[in-house]
Amino acid sequence: MAAISFDSGKSRLVSFGSASCVGFNEIDALNSFVDASNHDGAAEIRAMIQDEESITFHLVGGFLGAGKTTCLLRMAEFYLRQGLRVGIIANDQSGNLVDTELFRNAGFDTAEVVDGCFCCKFDELIAAAGRLGDGQSPNVLLAEPVGSCTDLVATVIKPLRRLFHERFTIAPYVTLLDPDRAFQALTGSPCRACPH
Repeated sequence: MAAISFDSGKSRLVSFGSASCVGFNEIDALNSFVDASNHDGAAEIRAMIQDEESITFHLVGGFLGAGKTTCLLRMAEFYLRQGLRVGIIANDQSGNLVDTELFRNAGFDTAEVVDGCFCCKFDELIAAAGRLGDGQSPNVLLAEPVGSCTDLVATVIKPLRRLFHERFTIAPYVTLLDPDRAFQALTGSPCRACPH
C-alpha cells in the first residue's frame, strides 16, 4: 500500500505491520506513519496488548543509516501518547552506544546489549528486557538490532515465540529500507528518479 515519491531529499521506506509509507525523508515518512496510525491504528495496537502480563515486543531491523533509531523514537512517542509504558533495547557490536543515549535523553527507559548482535546474545536480550520498567514492566518493548544482524526471524523471533510466548506478544518483524540504496544494490545503477 506504499506509494513512492522522489520529489526532494533522501527517501525512506517505512513499513509497520501491514502499513507502509514512503516520505521525502525519514522524518516525513515517520510523521506520515504516526499520523495514519492515529486514525485507525490505535484500536489495533490496543488489541495487540492482550493483558497486563504480556509485553508487546517490536523488533525493528535494517542496515546502518536506514532510520531505525528515528523510527523507534517516533514509535515510542506514539505509544506514550496512547498511555502505554515503553521500554527500548539498543544493540551494537561495541559499548557506549550513541543510540542508548539518544533514547535516554528523550526520556525513555532504555537497556542495551553490547559487543554482539541479539542473535549471538539472546540471553542478554532477555535479561535486558527484564531490567526495564523500574519494577513495572513496559506494555511495549522496542528493540533495535545492530544493522549487520541477520536471520533475526530464526535466531530471535522464533525463540521468543517458542520460549516466552506467555511473556511477550511478538509484533510483526519490521525492516526499514533506504530505497535509494536498495535500487542501486538491485540494479547496479543509481536511481534516476532520486534526487542527488
